[in-house]
Amino acid sequence: AYGAEDFWFGLGQEPFIEAGCRVTECYATHDRQLLPAERADAILWHLRANDKSLPEVRSPHTFYVFWMIESALYTYADLNTYNGVFNWTMTFRLDSDFPRPYGRILFSPNVSAKTAAPKNYAHGKTKLAACLVKALQTHMEVDVYGACGTLICMRKDDKSCREMLERDYKFYLAFENSLCVDYITEKFFNTIKYNVVPVVYGLGYERTQIPKGAYIDVMDFASVQDLASYLLYLDSNDTAYNEYFRWKENGYRVFDQENAVNKQAFCDLCERLHEAEDVTAGIRKIEKYKFLELVQDECSNVVVAEPLKFRGTIWIE
Repeated sequence: AYGAEDFWFGLGQEPFIEAGCRVTECYATHDRQLLPAERADAILWHLRANDKSLPEVRSPHTFYVFWMIESALYTYADLNTYNGVFNWTMTFRLDSDFPRPYGRILFSPNVSAKTAAPKNYAHGKTKLAACLVKALQTHMEVDVYGACGTLICMRKDDKSCREMLERDYKFYLAFENSLCVDYITEKFFNTIKYNVVPVVYGLGYERTQIPKGAYIDVMDFASVQDLASYLLYLDSNDTAYNEYFRWKENGYRVFDQENAVNKQAFCDLCERLHEAEDVTAGIRKIEKYKFLELVQDECSNVVVAEPLKFRGTIWIE
């Protein structure tokens, strides 16, 4: 998946043990020569992999898992082709059989409560917003990075770019490229870890456990001008601006796709395999993701049907 042969989880049994899974008797592999496909308990299949092949003969023993974290707009495939193939889904949708979002923000009792003295998160910041939105530029100063702008911060230097963002900017425009329910990507989760306020444009924030006071939602404003006016107000009022960071002082912690979030999905898959009964009972009809252009619309779920309840070798395609 996107260059990660282990789907950012790991291979063998060790990752299940290290992740603290309740059931650890599973073994993940991408080596098709390790054992015949019909002996695999589950096959994890990525729609956008270079090799999309599946075993020519399907074993009644094997569960097929549809894996996808891209939006409906970028599947580059007709999912109707795969009707009657998959038992389970592992996608960014929170109602997937094994939800695998890009991140979560959860209350963590191990994180200390409020700091001794309130921090002024606006201190030292000299710029308002960074990203690419021409409409906002008519109302306020916006620095544009990348192909559409004049400023450069290379992806290979992501950490230093984020640190610069935290040091210099008050806001970051974390706009998704698709409006799909629960499609909240690294644009948000890679930014929220730093002390800068994300201005978001996407669907599904209200369905998550992300504190409402952690971000500014474009959809809460009637116009771009209203949004710009509010950002300028926060720029002039440090007390109001600092309220967007109180969640960090109240025991919340960010989990991104490279740690607990991804591990939990694989732990759940392993556990379900040890509970499973009949592989044929849960084969689903796959529907085409629907990327609808209007804000009030949403992408449909990948599958139609209730999750099936399912042992231990996971073959990663």
